[in-house]
Amino acid sequence: MNRFPLAASILLLACGLLISESLIAAEGVALKRVPSSTAEFGSAAVVVQQGVLLHTTQLLPLAADGSVLHLENLPAQLEHEFDSLKQILQAAGIDESSLVRLQINLADSSKRTEVLDTLKRLWADKPAPALSLVQGKLPNPGTLVAIDAIAAVPAKPERTAVELLVAPKLPGHAGPVAAILPGPRVIHVAGQAEKGADPRESTRNTLKHLRESLEWQGASWKDAVSIKCFLTPVTDAAMVREEIAAACGPHAPPVVFVEWIADIPIEIEVVASAAASPLELTPAESVKYLTPPDMTSSPVYSRMAVISASPIYVAGLVAQGDAAADPTAESRDLFRQLQEILAHSDCNSDLKHLVKATYYCSHDSTSRALNAIRPDYYDPARPPAASKAIVPGVGHPDRKITLDMIAVPKPTAP
Repeated sequence: MNRFPLAASILLLACGLLISESLIAAEGVALKRVPSSTAEFGSAAVVVQQGVLLHTTQLLPLAADGSVLHLENLPAQLEHEFDSLKQILQAAGIDESSLVRLQINLADSSKRTEVLDTLKRLWADKPAPALSLVQGKLPNPGTLVAIDAIAAVPAKPERTAVELLVAPKLPGHAGPVAAILPGPRVIHVAGQAEKGADPRESTRNTLKHLRESLEWQGASWKDAVSIKCFLTPVTDAAMVREEIAAACGPHAPPVVFVEWIADIPIEIEVVASAAASPLELTPAESVKYLTPPDMTSSPVYSRMAVISASPIYVAGLVAQGDAAADPTAESRDLFRQLQEILAHSDCNSDLKHLVKATYYCSHDSTSRALNAIRPDYYDPARPPAASKAIVPGVGHPDRKITLDMIAVPKPTAP
């Protein structure tokens, strides 16, 4: 069994952290958190052993009229968003101890330390989620930081379909504030981007194709729990929301926006319930990688991945030490870290059991390096569903790439 390096284990113990931490966050929810020897905040990974997932919308520091609160005050904006998050979690019958992943969008990576200091203050004596950061402009000018989260909630026999939470009503936020999956079977649809005569038509065509991909697996928009949009300019978010509302109707799920740098205006990925999928997933095959019939396959990413096992959410990774000086070394260091985390006994996973990858690159050279090395790490028959975005920054002023990964454990021997 692979372990973290001895030095890292000693460091963790010196900090009073256990290498294996099992936490019952709430009745009906069981999480395992793998402490990190390198992250400034949060767990290296969180394993959802029991419970179903809740996805929130992107939370912003808004007043009822849509204006941005606490201008030029990042800690106050972040605290406002965490107050909103707490309200959502309470409405779902849980609290911060059930958080699995926290995604933070920063308008300026130089504010990273300010964000981390605020998190440490707000999270004192609380179990930490897996944290990922990315930099980019936000839909509402004047917003310095935005958050969205994934949490685990108890499964309920009566919850047979996706549950959209429309309460609490958050000032300035439209649509559901969160969505809860009915069970452990989940579809991750990789980012899709369709052309159009203008950004609105491109958005409309992309949503249409995503709907067709879901329908191929027996799902529809009523099964979606999260839509993530990589968008330029991000100030078009209101238009995108209009198109999502038109496409999804009353089933429109929570939406998250990330600014990207691209020749096409938008790419969209979806997370949905696979309860109605015709796929048979056995304990020996907890994830399946799929290519819809109208799309081409790739040896380094899948178009869709469907799981039925306990998901593992890995924190956003950045290169350590001198590895960041070279694009190839920077990318390889992330895979080194990823393999160590997945090999941890609480994860019991590997690169053949990755489900979803999100690659954020802030420079073309790093994007090209990532493309070049992925064949060295992935089984061409089992690459994760993936989205790759060129972004203004990766949440760290001295790094050019970060990875967000979801995996499942390796099947246990009969």
